[in-house]
Amino acid sequence: MKKTTILLISMIFTLNLNAQSNRNYAQKNEEIKKQKTAYISEILDLSDKKSKLFWPIFNEFQDESDAINVERRKVFFSLKRENESDTSSEEMLDSLLNMLHIFDDKSYKLKNEYNAALKDILTSKQKTNLLMSELNFKRENMKNLSKNEKKLENDK
Repeated sequence: MKKTTILLISMIFTLNLNAQSNRNYAQKNEEIKKQKTAYISEILDLSDKKSKLFWPIFNEFQDESDAINVERRKVFFSLKRENESDTSSEEMLDSLLNMLHIFDDKSYKLKNEYNAALKDILTSKQKTNLLMSELNFKRENMKNLSKNEKKLENDK
């Protein structure tokens, strides 16, 4: 009885921590998206009319791109595990590699659709600024993440 109670309490505690972790991740992810939107808005400086056309397309592209990347990462980590396994087969590795190529193709097609959808909304200069602002935002986020990790290591 005592062991069962302890086991039950530890399971509830673990589930609660996992739920909090997922909530924290979702909150951080939303905050990053808001920061990215503000950053891009500042760089592009769109009129109200163009902004109303641009943001729904941008958000849809981001959602679809994120979904492709989530699935691609799953396949990639399966490939990595399979490759490190002593029992991996050529067929399985080939299958996983082909799946990665399929996701790359989906991503490429999505980018072409996105570019075509933005053709009449953004100038080439604005599209270039959009691309550069996304890369700069990502780079700055990675720097901040790295700084935070180093700070956490030094605080230990």
